[in-house]
Amino acid sequence: MSEALTPAAEPAASPAAEPAGTVLGGGAAAPAVDWKASLPDEIKLDPSMAAITDVAGLAKSFVHSQRMVGADKIVVPGKYTTPQEKREVYHKLGLPREQEKYEVVPPEVAGMDKVMFDNYAKKSYELGIFPDQAKALATWFAAESAQIAQKASEANKAGEAKALEELKAEWGPAYESKAMTAAKAVNHLFDDKDKEALESSGLGNNPLLIRMLSKIGDKFKEDVISGESKSTPGMTPAHAQNRIDILRSDPAYKDAKHPGHVQLQEEMTTLYKIMHPE
Repeated sequence: MSEALTPAAEPAASPAAEPAGTVLGGGAAAPAVDWKASLPDEIKLDPSMAAITDVAGLAKSFVHSQRMVGADKIVVPGKYTTPQEKREVYHKLGLPREQEKYEVVPPEVAGMDKVMFDNYAKKSYELGIFPDQAKALATWFAAESAQIAQKASEANKAGEAKALEELKAEWGPAYESKAMTAAKAVNHLFDDKDKEALESSGLGNNPLLIRMLSKIGDKFKEDVISGESKSTPGMTPAHAQNRIDILRSDPAYKDAKHPGHVQLQEEMTTLYKIMHPE
């Protein structure tokens, strides 16, 4: 009877089994939960959600968008944007509203024309080009122009050098004499200012001009020998002085026995009258 009143021993509780698949249980990690799965398709599939990979990223995006509320926004110009609307975008991006405040610093390039640069700055403002961009373009254009001019100058010099060599080959041993004749023609026809311009322009080495002046110089010689004086009533004192210098170095003038000596003496007298009129 005592056995009947004695409660039966409860079976020992078996240890609780750890969930399968947990790290502590040694099983495989639980599959990651797709936090976007519960979102409506129109939100979940929106392109703006592609860069958001977790809830924290979504929260950051929300906070940033809230901070932008009330900020001065710029609408990207589209196909139907008017010029006035585009101009407003330029102003919001930093283009001054008054041209007086549009300052473009000229590039440090030699030979930059101020008037041309001022016109360039005015047109740049009209087109909505920002000052730093306008300066960069001006600097590029000036450098390109200088390079083009340099190449053109080098090409001209190379062409003249080649033509001069061809002229030397054509004239042969007579080159020096003919070149001297051309130089005398320059002295006769050009005053000091013209000579300086001739040298500074580089035309003093131009083969075509040398050939032409040599022919003119030869004509001077023919006129003197034939007795025709080169002293004309319209000759200026400067031209007369140049002609006097030529005659003084002319062998015919120095040699009293030369057939053209008398004519050159008469011309010299006329030249002095032009130099010192009564």
